[in-house]
Amino acid sequence: MEREDLPVAIPQIVKSTARSEADLLVEAFGFAVMGRNIDLITKTIEASEGTEAELSSLFPLHLAISYLDGARTCCDVLLTLLENAEILHRRPVEAYINDLGHTVLDGLMIAILRSHTQCLPGVVDDSWKNEKHFTGYELDVCGRWDADSDCIRTLLAQGSSTIPFGWKHKFCHTSVQAICHSIRVLYCPTWSPDINSPSGLFLKYCSACGAKLQLRPLHTLVLTAYHLGRYGTEEEDLFGVIACLLCLIANGAKTDITADVSVAALLDQDFTDMCDHTALTPAELALHITPMIGSEWTDAAMTGWNLLCQILQSDFGNANHADFTDDSDMDVDVDEWPEDDMDCCDIENHFYVF
Repeated sequence: MEREDLPVAIPQIVKSTARSEADLLVEAFGFAVMGRNIDLITKTIEASEGTEAELSSLFPLHLAISYLDGARTCCDVLLTLLENAEILHRRPVEAYINDLGHTVLDGLMIAILRSHTQCLPGVVDDSWKNEKHFTGYELDVCGRWDADSDCIRTLLAQGSSTIPFGWKHKFCHTSVQAICHSIRVLYCPTWSPDINSPSGLFLKYCSACGAKLQLRPLHTLVLTAYHLGRYGTEEEDLFGVIACLLCLIANGAKTDITADVSVAALLDQDFTDMCDHTALTPAELALHITPMIGSEWTDAAMTGWNLLCQILQSDFGNANHADFTDDSDMDVDVDEWPEDDMDCCDIENHFYVF
């Protein structure tokens, strides 16, 4: 029989069989993380030892956050990845920032906006202006749907890859729990980077002097709150983002750090060719934004925003995180994780970790 008569796609088979064991391991690892299959994640990591498989090339912490499942696995996938950080990364601290310059905290802010607003990717990163949806859009953090749900299958069959806004709901307790647990787990290891490291979201450049206008985590949280209030659902009250603020402060985020900010650029308003950026704290940024809040905001969201501003301005916001947490369980090695953190994601006995 001639090659062209064979009832198979020869080029595809040759391409598949030519792939190395390392390539296959990386692919399997990616699917395991996306599927939140903790047993398979562990087995794949073990199988990769001694091979050329670069599992870190997938930026596993960011991938896990893109498929964060607060209704089932919560922060357990992140915990598993961190427990194996020395195998996955030559320098574990490098796992906290990806090739786009986004930190793991940035990933959590994206998860909030993806599941609870009608924001498009270009809102948080100018390089995503042409993107129609975020990575992981087919998974709701609260578990209302995932890639296997009938509603998603129907949506894709109809040729749409955009989640209808009517499916979404406010940033609720299930999402808050997953985000706060993730923050705690990510910044528990002694080798984790400074939680106040610069953010990669809402990055702008001054059109006049070319200065890089890079925010800090609490500035990014303020903008996340703003977009929740403006582009979120009718029932949004910003309770969730306030809980995240308290969690970040409890884990070391500082409210008195300034960042060079152009409010006009951040809100896509008209601005001149003159420098209009200035050093602002998160509280000052929120106060600059307040007069620009429109009538589309609900009373509940406005109340939440005012409370957010008060917390940022208060002495409570400037307290040292040691006042909120026990030092004995903050400075631990990843292989000696405290029992309360290991058990915090028992689905039957979930509790908030601030």
